[in-house]
Amino acid sequence: MLADVTIKQYFPSLDHYRFDNLEEVTLIEGQARIGSLEVPLLEEYGLLSYSSWHLRETATEGAPVVELQVHEMLDPSGAFGVFSLLNRADPSGERLELPVENFYRGAQLSFWRGPYALQLRQRGGGPADPQLLRRIASDLVEAIPLLNVHPVTVLYLPQHDLIQKSISFYLGQSSLSLNPDFPTHLIPLVGFEDEVEVTYARYGPEDSALFLLGYPTPALAEDYFEKLHTLLQSHISSTGIYMKRSGLLVSLLIGPQEQARKILSNVTYTPSIKWIYEKRNRPTLRDDAITFMGMVRRVGLGGVCFIFMSLGGGALMGFFRHHLLERYLPWNGKGGIIRLNLNER
Repeated sequence: MLADVTIKQYFPSLDHYRFDNLEEVTLIEGQARIGSLEVPLLEEYGLLSYSSWHLRETATEGAPVVELQVHEMLDPSGAFGVFSLLNRADPSGERLELPVENFYRGAQLSFWRGPYALQLRQRGGGPADPQLLRRIASDLVEAIPLLNVHPVTVLYLPQHDLIQKSISFYLGQSSLSLNPDFPTHLIPLVGFEDEVEVTYARYGPEDSALFLLGYPTPALAEDYFEKLHTLLQSHISSTGIYMKRSGLLVSLLIGPQEQARKILSNVTYTPSIKWIYEKRNRPTLRDDAITFMGMVRRVGLGGVCFIFMSLGGGALMGFFRHHLLERYLPWNGKGGIIRLNLNER
Protein backbone atom coordinates (compact mmCIF):
# COMPACT_ATOMS: atom_id res chain seq x y z
CA MET A 1 0.00 0.00 0.00
CA LEU A 2 1.45 3.34 -1.09
CA ALA A 3 0.46 6.84 0.01
CA ASP A 4 -2.06 9.20 -1.54
CA VAL A 5 -0.99 11.33 -4.50
CA THR A 6 0.14 14.67 -3.06
CA ILE A 7 1.47 16.47 -6.15
CA LYS A 8 -2.03 17.70 -6.99
CA GLN A 9 -2.08 19.96 -3.92
CA TYR A 10 0.14 22.35 -5.89
CA PHE A 11 -2.04 22.47 -9.02
CA PRO A 12 -4.46 25.21 -7.81
CA SER A 13 -1.59 27.73 -7.88
CA LEU A 14 -1.02 26.77 -11.54
CA ASP A 15 -4.44 27.98 -12.70
CA HIS A 16 -3.11 28.94 -16.14
CA TYR A 17 -2.82 25.22 -16.92
CA ARG A 18 -5.49 22.59 -17.26
CA PHE A 19 -4.65 19.24 -15.63
CA ASP A 20 -6.40 16.01 -16.68
CA ASN A 21 -5.62 12.93 -14.62
CA LEU A 22 -4.53 9.85 -16.57
CA GLU A 23 -3.39 7.46 -13.85
CA GLU A 24 -2.81 7.27 -10.12
CA VAL A 25 -1.00 4.37 -8.49
CA THR A 26 -1.21 3.89 -4.74
CA LEU A 27 -0.99 0.07 -4.69
CA ILE A 28 2.25 -1.67 -5.65
CA GLU A 29 1.20 -5.31 -5.20
CA GLY A 30 0.98 -7.35 -8.38
CA GLN A 31 2.66 -4.78 -10.63
CA ALA A 32 5.91 -5.32 -12.50
CA ARG A 33 6.36 -1.73 -13.71
CA ILE A 34 5.06 1.65 -12.64
CA GLY A 35 5.53 4.31 -15.26
CA SER A 36 8.76 3.55 -17.10
CA LEU A 37 10.58 1.87 -14.19
CA GLU A 38 10.54 -1.61 -12.68
CA VAL A 39 8.89 -2.02 -9.27
CA PRO A 40 11.99 -3.48 -7.49
CA LEU A 41 13.94 -0.34 -8.42
CA LEU A 42 11.21 1.96 -7.15
CA GLU A 43 10.95 -0.01 -3.90
CA GLU A 44 14.66 0.52 -3.26
CA TYR A 45 14.26 4.28 -3.62
CA GLY A 46 11.13 4.43 -1.44
CA LEU A 47 8.19 5.05 -3.79
CA LEU A 48 5.14 6.62 -2.13
CA SER A 49 2.91 7.23 -5.15
CA TYR A 50 2.88 7.60 -8.92
CA SER A 51 0.60 9.70 -11.12
CA SER A 52 0.43 10.86 -14.72
CA TRP A 53 -1.40 13.86 -16.16
CA HIS A 54 -2.17 15.67 -19.40
CA LEU A 55 -1.74 19.40 -19.15
CA ARG A 56 -1.98 22.33 -21.53
CA GLU A 57 -1.81 26.10 -21.29
CA THR A 58 -5.32 27.59 -21.08
CA ALA A 59 -4.34 31.01 -22.44
CA THR A 60 -3.13 29.67 -25.80
CA GLU A 61 -5.66 28.42 -28.32
CA GLY A 62 -4.69 24.97 -29.58
CA ALA A 63 -1.76 24.69 -27.15
CA PRO A 64 0.07 21.35 -27.45
CA VAL A 65 -0.64 18.63 -24.91
CA VAL A 66 2.17 17.72 -22.52
CA GLU A 67 2.24 14.58 -20.41
CA LEU A 68 3.48 14.89 -16.82
CA GLN A 69 4.68 11.82 -14.89
CA VAL A 70 5.37 12.15 -11.17
CA HIS A 71 7.14 9.67 -8.88
CA GLU A 72 6.74 10.77 -5.26
CA MET A 73 9.44 9.29 -3.02
CA LEU A 74 10.06 9.11 0.72
CA ASP A 75 12.74 11.81 0.61
CA PRO A 76 14.80 13.94 -1.81
CA SER A 77 17.55 11.30 -1.97
CA GLY A 78 15.08 8.82 -3.45
CA ALA A 79 13.83 11.42 -5.92
CA PHE A 80 17.40 12.15 -7.03
CA GLY A 81 18.00 8.41 -7.50
CA VAL A 82 14.91 8.01 -9.70
CA PHE A 83 15.90 11.14 -11.64
CA SER A 84 19.32 9.60 -12.35
CA LEU A 85 17.65 6.34 -13.45
CA LEU A 86 15.33 8.12 -15.86
CA ASN A 87 18.39 9.35 -17.74
CA ARG A 88 20.56 6.23 -17.62
CA ALA A 89 19.44 4.93 -21.06
CA ASP A 90 20.64 7.99 -22.93
CA PRO A 91 22.96 10.31 -20.99
CA SER A 92 23.61 12.46 -24.07
CA GLY A 93 20.81 14.93 -23.30
CA GLU A 94 21.34 18.62 -22.76
CA ARG A 95 20.54 20.83 -19.79
CA LEU A 96 17.91 23.56 -20.09
CA GLU A 97 18.00 26.84 -18.18
CA LEU A 98 16.21 25.88 -14.96
CA PRO A 99 16.99 26.40 -11.25
CA VAL A 100 17.15 22.59 -10.73
CA GLU A 101 19.09 19.74 -12.33
CA ASN A 102 17.45 18.51 -15.50
CA PHE A 103 18.02 16.59 -18.76
CA TYR A 104 16.29 17.30 -22.06
CA ARG A 105 16.36 15.02 -25.06
CA GLY A 106 13.89 14.16 -27.82
CA ALA A 107 10.89 16.25 -26.65
CA GLN A 108 11.29 14.90 -23.10
CA LEU A 109 12.47 16.75 -19.99
CA SER A 110 13.33 15.12 -16.64
CA PHE A 111 13.98 17.00 -13.38
CA TRP A 112 13.42 16.69 -9.62
CA ARG A 113 12.05 18.88 -6.87
CA GLY A 114 12.08 17.87 -3.19
CA PRO A 115 10.76 14.27 -3.00
CA TYR A 116 9.30 14.40 -6.53
CA ALA A 117 10.96 13.01 -9.67
CA LEU A 118 9.13 14.57 -12.63
CA GLN A 119 9.14 13.95 -16.35
CA LEU A 120 7.51 16.07 -19.08
CA ARG A 121 6.90 14.64 -22.53
CA GLN A 122 5.49 16.56 -25.48
CA ARG A 123 2.59 14.78 -27.19
CA GLY A 124 0.82 15.20 -30.52
CA GLY A 125 3.61 14.48 -32.97
CA GLY A 126 4.44 18.15 -33.59
CA PRO A 127 7.93 19.63 -33.68
CA ALA A 128 9.84 19.44 -30.42
CA ASP A 129 9.58 22.66 -28.39
CA PRO A 130 12.15 22.65 -25.55
CA GLN A 131 11.12 26.15 -24.46
CA LEU A 132 7.55 24.98 -23.85
CA LEU A 133 8.78 22.20 -21.57
CA ARG A 134 11.22 24.57 -19.88
CA ARG A 135 8.42 27.04 -19.17
CA ILE A 136 6.15 24.35 -17.68
CA ALA A 137 9.00 22.90 -15.59
CA SER A 138 9.89 26.36 -14.29
CA ASP A 139 6.28 26.94 -13.20
CA LEU A 140 6.16 23.55 -11.46
CA VAL A 141 9.43 24.19 -9.62
CA GLU A 142 8.16 27.57 -8.44
CA ALA A 143 4.83 26.08 -7.29
CA ILE A 144 6.48 23.33 -5.19
CA PRO A 145 8.09 25.11 -2.19
CA LEU A 146 10.55 22.32 -1.35
CA LEU A 147 14.33 22.08 -1.54
CA ASN A 148 16.51 19.72 -3.55
CA VAL A 149 18.71 18.09 -0.89
CA HIS A 150 21.43 15.95 -2.47
CA PRO A 151 22.64 12.69 -0.94
CA VAL A 152 25.80 13.04 1.14
CA THR A 153 27.96 11.00 -1.25
CA VAL A 154 26.98 13.22 -4.18
CA LEU A 155 28.24 16.27 -2.27
CA TYR A 156 31.67 14.63 -1.81
CA LEU A 157 32.30 13.95 -5.50
CA PRO A 158 35.50 15.70 -6.64
CA GLN A 159 34.51 18.40 -9.12
CA HIS A 160 37.58 18.60 -11.34
CA ASP A 161 37.02 16.74 -14.66
CA LEU A 162 33.63 15.50 -13.41
CA ILE A 163 31.20 14.55 -16.20
CA GLN A 164 28.01 15.94 -14.68
CA LYS A 165 25.62 13.91 -16.84
CA SER A 166 27.14 10.64 -15.64
CA ILE A 167 26.13 10.96 -11.96
CA SER A 168 23.92 8.12 -10.70
CA PHE A 169 22.73 7.22 -7.21
CA TYR A 170 21.97 3.71 -5.89
CA LEU A 171 20.20 2.46 -2.77
CA GLY A 172 19.97 -1.27 -3.49
CA GLN A 173 21.25 -4.24 -5.43
CA SER A 174 18.66 -3.97 -8.21
CA SER A 175 19.71 -0.45 -9.14
CA LEU A 176 23.46 -1.00 -8.71
CA SER A 177 23.30 -4.07 -10.95
CA LEU A 178 22.30 -1.76 -13.81
CA ASN A 179 25.77 -0.21 -13.72
CA PRO A 180 28.12 -2.10 -16.05
CA ASP A 181 31.29 -0.79 -14.34
CA PHE A 182 30.78 -2.10 -10.83
CA PRO A 183 32.24 -5.60 -10.21
CA THR A 184 29.23 -7.91 -10.26
CA HIS A 185 30.42 -10.29 -7.53
CA LEU A 186 30.75 -7.38 -5.08
CA ILE A 187 27.18 -6.08 -5.40
CA PRO A 188 25.69 -8.31 -2.65
CA LEU A 189 28.62 -7.47 -0.36
CA VAL A 190 28.74 -3.65 -0.29
CA GLY A 191 26.33 -3.44 2.67
CA PHE A 192 22.89 -2.34 1.51
CA GLU A 193 21.48 -4.16 4.56
CA ASP A 194 23.52 -1.69 6.64
CA GLU A 195 22.06 1.31 4.80
CA VAL A 196 24.99 2.11 2.53
CA GLU A 197 24.39 4.58 -0.30
CA VAL A 198 26.40 4.50 -3.53
CA THR A 199 27.10 7.38 -5.92
CA TYR A 200 28.67 6.83 -9.34
CA ALA A 201 30.31 9.33 -11.66
CA ARG A 202 32.72 9.38 -14.60
CA TYR A 203 35.76 11.62 -15.03
CA GLY A 204 37.53 12.84 -18.13
CA PRO A 205 39.66 12.79 -20.10
CA GLU A 206 40.38 9.08 -19.44
CA ASP A 207 36.69 8.34 -18.70
CA SER A 208 37.47 6.75 -15.33
CA ALA A 209 34.64 5.46 -13.13
CA LEU A 210 34.36 6.49 -9.47
CA PHE A 211 32.07 4.86 -6.89
CA LEU A 212 31.58 6.57 -3.52
CA LEU A 213 30.12 4.32 -0.83
CA GLY A 214 28.72 6.15 2.19
CA TYR A 215 28.19 4.23 5.44
CA PRO A 216 26.35 5.34 8.60
CA THR A 217 29.47 5.12 10.83
CA PRO A 218 33.26 5.17 10.35
CA ALA A 219 33.47 1.71 11.99
CA LEU A 220 31.19 0.21 9.33
CA ALA A 221 33.14 1.98 6.60
CA GLU A 222 36.42 0.51 7.89
CA ASP A 223 34.91 -2.98 8.16
CA TYR A 224 33.53 -2.96 4.60
CA PHE A 225 36.71 -1.40 3.24
CA GLU A 226 38.74 -4.33 4.55
CA LYS A 227 36.26 -6.87 3.13
CA LEU A 228 36.07 -5.28 -0.32
CA HIS A 229 39.83 -4.74 -0.48
CA THR A 230 40.42 -8.44 0.21
CA LEU A 231 37.88 -9.53 -2.41
CA LEU A 232 39.32 -7.21 -5.06
CA GLN A 233 42.75 -8.81 -4.81
CA SER A 234 41.54 -11.55 -7.16
CA HIS A 235 39.59 -9.26 -9.49
CA ILE A 236 41.06 -8.80 -12.96
CA SER A 237 40.77 -5.38 -14.57
CA SER A 238 42.40 -4.08 -17.73
CA THR A 239 42.76 -0.57 -16.27
CA GLY A 240 43.21 -1.16 -12.53
CA ILE A 241 41.01 -0.69 -9.43
CA TYR A 242 42.07 1.61 -6.60
CA MET A 243 40.48 2.12 -3.19
CA LYS A 244 40.57 4.66 -0.38
CA ARG A 245 38.72 5.16 2.91
CA SER A 246 38.06 8.54 4.54
CA GLY A 247 35.72 8.70 7.52
CA LEU A 248 32.32 7.42 6.42
CA LEU A 249 33.37 7.14 2.77
CA VAL A 250 34.87 4.25 0.85
CA SER A 251 35.90 5.21 -2.68
CA LEU A 252 36.58 2.80 -5.51
CA LEU A 253 38.04 4.05 -8.79
CA ILE A 254 38.38 2.07 -12.01
CA GLY A 255 40.89 3.72 -14.31
CA PRO A 256 44.57 4.59 -14.84
CA GLN A 257 46.78 4.92 -11.78
CA GLU A 258 47.74 8.55 -12.38
CA GLN A 259 44.14 9.74 -12.56
CA ALA A 260 43.21 7.50 -9.62
CA ARG A 261 45.86 9.19 -7.50
CA LYS A 262 44.62 12.65 -8.51
CA ILE A 263 40.90 11.95 -7.99
CA LEU A 264 41.15 9.91 -4.79
CA SER A 265 43.35 12.53 -3.15
CA ASN A 266 40.35 14.88 -3.35
CA VAL A 267 37.93 12.46 -1.66
CA THR A 268 38.10 13.57 1.97
CA TYR A 269 35.29 13.30 4.48
CA THR A 270 35.07 16.32 6.77
CA PRO A 271 32.39 16.12 9.48
CA SER A 272 30.59 19.36 10.27
CA ILE A 273 28.74 20.65 13.34
CA LYS A 274 25.44 22.46 12.98
CA TRP A 275 23.66 24.29 15.79
CA ILE A 276 20.19 22.82 16.34
CA TYR A 277 19.05 26.05 17.98
CA GLU A 278 20.45 29.51 18.58
CA LYS A 279 20.39 31.18 21.98
CA ARG A 280 18.99 34.69 22.00
CA ASN A 281 21.63 37.41 22.08
CA ARG A 282 24.31 34.74 21.93
CA PRO A 283 27.68 36.54 21.68
CA THR A 284 29.63 36.03 18.50
CA LEU A 285 33.27 35.09 18.28
CA ARG A 286 34.10 38.75 17.57
CA ASP A 287 32.32 39.78 20.76
CA ASP A 288 34.24 37.23 22.83
CA ALA A 289 37.69 38.02 21.43
CA ILE A 290 39.88 40.27 23.66
CA THR A 291 43.15 41.62 22.28
CA PHE A 292 46.10 42.79 24.37
CA MET A 293 45.44 46.48 23.65
CA GLY A 294 41.77 45.93 24.41
CA MET A 295 42.77 44.54 27.81
CA VAL A 296 45.01 47.56 28.47
CA ARG A 297 42.19 49.96 27.60
CA ARG A 298 39.77 48.12 29.86
CA VAL A 299 42.24 48.12 32.77
CA GLY A 300 42.95 51.86 32.26
CA LEU A 301 39.31 52.78 32.25
CA GLY A 302 38.76 50.66 35.36
CA GLY A 303 41.63 52.45 37.17
CA VAL A 304 40.29 55.92 36.32
CA CYS A 305 36.83 54.96 37.51
CA PHE A 306 38.28 53.62 40.77
CA ILE A 307 40.20 56.85 41.43
CA PHE A 308 37.15 59.05 40.88
CA MET A 309 35.01 56.80 43.04
CA SER A 310 37.62 56.87 45.82
CA LEU A 311 37.87 60.67 45.74
CA GLY A 312 34.13 61.10 45.69
CA GLY A 313 33.61 58.61 48.49
CA GLY A 314 36.31 60.28 50.62
CA ALA A 315 34.81 63.74 50.14
CA LEU A 316 31.37 62.49 51.05
CA MET A 317 32.59 60.75 54.21
CA GLY A 318 34.51 63.89 55.26
CA PHE A 319 31.40 66.03 54.86
CA PHE A 320 29.29 63.72 57.00
CA ARG A 321 32.01 63.44 59.69
CA HIS A 322 32.38 67.20 59.93
CA HIS A 323 28.61 67.68 60.14
CA LEU A 324 28.24 65.09 62.96
CA LEU A 325 31.12 66.50 65.03
CA GLU A 326 29.75 70.03 64.92
CA ARG A 327 26.27 68.91 65.87
CA TYR A 328 26.98 66.44 68.71
CA LEU A 329 30.57 67.14 69.93
CA PRO A 330 31.22 70.90 70.17
CA TRP A 331 34.92 71.74 69.81
CA ASN A 332 36.45 74.61 71.82
CA GLY A 333 39.43 75.06 69.69
CA LYS A 334 43.11 74.30 70.13
CA GLY A 335 44.78 75.29 73.49
CA GLY A 336 41.64 75.09 75.69
CA ILE A 337 41.98 73.97 79.38
CA ILE A 338 40.65 70.61 80.39
CA ARG A 339 39.62 70.38 84.07
CA LEU A 340 39.45 67.01 85.81
CA ASN A 341 37.62 66.49 89.19
CA LEU A 342 39.61 63.73 90.85
CA ASN A 343 37.71 63.93 94.22
CA GLU A 344 34.52 62.44 92.88
CA ARG A 345 34.05 58.73 92.54
